[in-house]
Formats: sequence, C-alpha cells, structure tokens
Amino acid sequence: MANVVDFQSFWALFRQAVMNDDTAAIEAMVSFPLKAKGELDDDPIKAIGKPAFGPVLRASLKEAANMRGFSGSTLDFLRANPVFPKVDLDGGGAQRIGGLLFRRQTNGWKLSMIYRSDGD
Repeated sequence: MANVVDFQSFWALFRQAVMNDDTAAIEAMVSFPLKAKGELDDDPIKAIGKPAFGPVLRASLKEAANMRGFSGSTLDFLRANPVFPKVDLDGGGAQRIGGLLFRRQTNGWKLSMIYRSDGD
C-alpha cells in the first residue's frame, strides 16, 4: 500500500476496507503491534498482534463514535461519512474516532491505538 499523507485519502481507503471487511487491507493500515488500553489514564497498554486484531477491531467498531453531532457507533460513523467531516479534523498528526486513534507516521497514516471501554 502506498504511503498516504493526508487524512482524507487515508480515511477513504480505511473506510472502504472496513465496508468490504477486507482484513488484509485493514491490517496494512495498522501499526503492529497495535497498542490497546482502557479509557482511564492509568490503564495499562497492551500489545495486540495480527492474530488478536480482528476481534478487537470488531468490538471497537460497535462502540460509540463520540463525534460531534453524531449519535451512533464507530461503524455507523464510517458508513455515514465517505468523506471525513472537516469540522472534526484536528489538523495535527493524530485523529480519533470513537476508540480508534490514527497517527501520521513516516510511512503515512496508521491505526496506532485502540481505546477499549472494557479495559481488557
């Protein structure tokens, strides 16, 4: 996969991969080992490898998107937004949607952490 510099382009690719349930394409957009932690500051960070990634992502997609003016899950937000809303872009090197944290890295944007409400 080519390095994607701007978040809108990354969003389009990530969204399409999720909509198509294309595990290989999604995994290509993840920085492994993926970090996972609970919502509390003192929750430990765990490393998630490719074998455990699918169930963790599916659970995270079911959680609330927590985006301005949007009521629904992260998956609902992905479905509803083929273009990421400009009002929600933070303009920096990180972007969070629900429990998914994306970071701009030297090799493009990657999913770098999942915050899990269950803390596991």
